[in-house]
Amino acid sequence: MSKIMVENRNGTMVDFDSAFELMDENIRKDIADNYCPTSLQEFFSVYETSHKAKYGEEWELSKANPVY
Repeated sequence: MSKIMVENRNGTMVDFDSAFELMDENIRKDIADNYCPTSLQEFFSVYETSHKAKYGEEWELSKANPVY
C-alpha cells in the first residue's frame, strides 16, 4: 500500500494519513463542515492555517523538520 504524501508550508513531504490522525479533531471537523477542499493537499494546507490561527503557533507537521 502506498502512502499519500502532501507538502507542508516548508516544502517537506508528510504522510497524510499519519498527519490526519494527529490533527485537532475540532479543526478537522470545521474544515470538513465549512470548506470544500478539492484535494487532500488542500485539506492539509487549510488545516495548517487553521491550526496556526487557533493556537498561535505553527503545527508540528508544518515545520521544516516535523516530528511525528
